[in-house]
Amino acid sequence: NGVPPNLPEGVRWMRQAARKGWPKAGFTMATLYLNGLPASIEDQGSSGALFGASSPLVEKGEPNFHRAAVWAKLSAELGDVDGQAIYGYVLCNGPEDVRNPEEGRNWYRKAAEAGNAQGHLGLGLLTLGTASSQDDYIVAAQHLRKAADAGLSTALYLMGVMYEHGMGGCSADEGAAFSYYSKAAEQGVPKAQARLGVALMAGSHGMERDVVRGETWLRRAALG
Repeated sequence: NGVPPNLPEGVRWMRQAARKGWPKAGFTMATLYLNGLPASIEDQGSSGALFGASSPLVEKGEPNFHRAAVWAKLSAELGDVDGQAIYGYVLCNGPEDVRNPEEGRNWYRKAAEAGNAQGHLGLGLLTLGTASSQDDYIVAAQHLRKAADAGLSTALYLMGVMYEHGMGGCSADEGAAFSYYSKAAEQGVPKAQARLGVALMAGSHGMERDVVRGETWLRRAALG
């Protein structure tokens, strides 16, 4: 809104808001750390560098699950559903000294019960990872469908897999499968782009043969 981009200053103010107990700021800080907040910004401390020599646009850093866990927990415990979902993600995907899948599942569940799509995605992925029966696949599909309905790309792709192979209570339906693949492909999921590209090149799985479009999707998948 008319303000030049300045990541260090943005982080400085967001951190202060999180420390003052604004849940959404804690979620934002966790997201920044997971995406790779540059160490140079962290080194500036709370005073920032408004008139310093550092550039407001800095290189991306490495994901920091430990820092993300601190802010995600703060946000989650303050009741932010996005914070609960991202804390579930950190606990399920972080390094060994951070990981706690059972606690992560509980936070995913709290987020999902509040209607959060990322919470449903997390529960769906966890259930798929440990599925040992048809009932497990059905539960996974129920969560993934809700996440897909919200437009989450990973869920769209996995619902395509479910329909293509008739899993999780989904009857085998190539039309439905490639409808999901198409949506996931548009959102940049390489596996969906590859599936769509192959089907278009061959004119298979209910897709009308279109070599040009097929080659385009295969190229995008390869570049991805």
